[in-house]
Amino acid sequence: MKKNTNQPDVYDRIYLNYPGRNLVIEYIDGYTNEEQNEYIDTWRLIDLTTGEVFCESVLPHDVIKEAAAIQAQLFKSDSHDEYIKPVSPATPLQAWTPTKLDKNND
Repeated sequence: MKKNTNQPDVYDRIYLNYPGRNLVIEYIDGYTNEEQNEYIDTWRLIDLTTGEVFCESVLPHDVIKEAAAIQAQLFKSDSHDEYIKPVSPATPLQAWTPTKLDKNND
């Protein structure tokens, strides 16, 4: 089966806490129209529900800066720019928890 030539691949997606919106920062790469050699390789801040793109750049820090500004406006706090001293996590984050069945398939 041939891949749809009008859909780039989504490699990374970071979901943001913004009430009433389904905001993510995502990295996309691929052809939007292979026949016309239209290619995209970019990071963007997008609402997945509406398709609205609030920021797009080849540089991830540009998109992160815009997302941070939006979050700072929404969650007004005196501490959003304070440096937090890093510590090791008490419990590592995981995308999934291995089950007995998963352990048996290793």
